Amino acid sequence: MAAAPRRQRLPTLLEVLQGKSGAPVDYQSFYDYLQLSWNEDAVAFWTEAQRHEKLCVQYITQHGPAQAPSLHTHFHELINNAEMVYKRYLLSGDHEVLFPHDVRIKMPAQFMPTSTELLHMFEVPKNYIYTRLETDIYPVFLQDHAFHNLTSFRLYLRLFVGLILLWAGLSLGYTFIFLATSRVLRLWVVLPFALAMYMLVSYTYGVDPVLACLGLFESKLFQVRAIQEPIIKGMHRRHATVCAALMVAGTAAFSVLFVLVPGHRL
Repeated sequence: MAAAPRRQRLPTLLEVLQGKSGAPVDYQSFYDYLQLSWNEDAVAFWTEAQRHEKLCVQYITQHGPAQAPSLHTHFHELINNAEMVYKRYLLSGDHEVLFPHDVRIKMPAQFMPTSTELLHMFEVPKNYIYTRLETDIYPVFLQDHAFHNLTSFRLYLRLFVGLILLWAGLSLGYTFIFLATSRVLRLWVVLPFALAMYMLVSYTYGVDPVLACLGLFESKLFQVRAIQEPIIKGMHRRHATVCAALMVAGTAAFSVLFVLVPGHRL
């Protein structure tokens, strides 16, 4: 895919579906996201219907709008393509897309439409799919991919590890206090607290500062890709700056507390 255009906004759903956006909000990322909610057939139908309409427009531009079924070879290819889309996505099967009753279309056994009828054949269900994607699914996709650079699994893993490290830091700190350990030795609490803050703050904001500074994001578990949308790269780096400041502040607060508190041997 070509480099994403330098826009000053997030891409629209139409730009994503037409392949005019870059990672992490490109068509492939959106399709992978839909697979998690079993909606990939819906966007596949929209793509096939859009392609069918483009083929019809090309035919009408070259041959004119046929008022009666044409015997032209390309016209029969359009009919075959329409039948393929209909049978794959609108009939019962592995890839069936469910529509409300008033949106569903029926294809008669002897299907011989005009070129204009072929052009508008999937218009209603295609618009229904687009509206559903735009209102229900795309905003959540943007929230997950445009504002975060970690997968959901990685986020919850960081929460779990961060809480364990925080508990380890607190345990170590109290142990040093109640053993009246020297303040120099107590500086070891900085390590677990720093790692805990790194994990917990990145979980809270959904941004890994290191990946953000490198212009990368985690597309799948243990798989990173380069960010192609400049506006998203800038957002991630601004979030990374905030995260880094909070990590330093949190680490300093816990460390100073457990280093400077007077020791008391039990």
